[in-house]
Amino acid sequence: MKLKSLVIFVLVLTIAYSGYWYYLAYYAESYLSDRLDELESSGAELEYKSFKVSGFPYRLILELKDAEITLVNDLVRFEVTSPRMEIFVQPWNFSHLIASADISKMRIILNRTGYSRFSVETGPIRASLRKTSDGGTRLSFEGTSAAFARERGLANPPFDYVSVHLRIHGNDTAIANAENRLFAPEIADISFMARREVSGFESDSLLLSALEFQITIRGHQMPEPQADSFASWRDGGGTFEVNRVMLAWASDALIGTGSLALDETLRPLGALNLQTSNVALLANFLSHIGLIDGDAAQALVMPAGQETGPSGDIPINLAMMIQNGRIMISGVSLGIIESIINDR
Repeated sequence: MKLKSLVIFVLVLTIAYSGYWYYLAYYAESYLSDRLDELESSGAELEYKSFKVSGFPYRLILELKDAEITLVNDLVRFEVTSPRMEIFVQPWNFSHLIASADISKMRIILNRTGYSRFSVETGPIRASLRKTSDGGTRLSFEGTSAAFARERGLANPPFDYVSVHLRIHGNDTAIANAENRLFAPEIADISFMARREVSGFESDSLLLSALEFQITIRGHQMPEPQADSFASWRDGGGTFEVNRVMLAWASDALIGTGSLALDETLRPLGALNLQTSNVALLANFLSHIGLIDGDAAQALVMPAGQETGPSGDIPINLAMMIQNGRIMISGVSLGIIESIINDR
């Protein structure tokens, strides 16, 4: 009798779950359409040519063909395209979405200038969007064979691995940070990493083998992409804490930390402490990518009174200043930097 009751219970549970799954699958496109309407109100769009639902019984898989994702605001425009994209959802947990694509391409365009700064083409990618227990959001992206290129030249060979992680802290964490710290609380963390294997014949080249940065955004509210919002965030003590920035070549690396804010015209303002054991390599790289000319490279390598530039195993500290719209490393100008947003 107990076995019969157990069988009936399992059968009812299976039928109920199957009905629930097919109910979700039937309304999946309607659900997606509603989410797209919400995205459009914030400047994001998702378009696709065909839509299919599969994955029974463990998950929902939303397969999109020829997907195009566009995010537009007053600061920047992102365009992501992929011939095939899949979105995975657990039927019992809609707070965690996972997306994957075999091949994708992303272009980033600054709205004020109207031209593409750079593009990224990747092999298989995987992204995760999750709501955290404190009401915040965590977004992660991982890809392979990522090639970065600028439309004004300089294309680095593909990186073997690239990752981007963004965490926006929820209200509970923000309140705790505000109570326990004298300065503006942490509201978001951003990290980026790209790496590639370097073969023997590339060991002396200027090609980057790794690129990495970790930034914490502090403030009492997350700024929106409008000038007034960034000004309010700045006036409330908002800062960008650069926990780590690294450019690595086969034979050396440049590592830095520092803090940035915004000046009265919303241009970055602050200082970073950079450390490298081969200033000559850094100068050659900056010249190679067009940030400085030959005279400036020589000035960086050979400070006044030195016949040879510092190079070797002893770390050299360099001061990087960003002030009045100019970027300087040890007195050598790398060029001007404009306001991060200008919609006034």
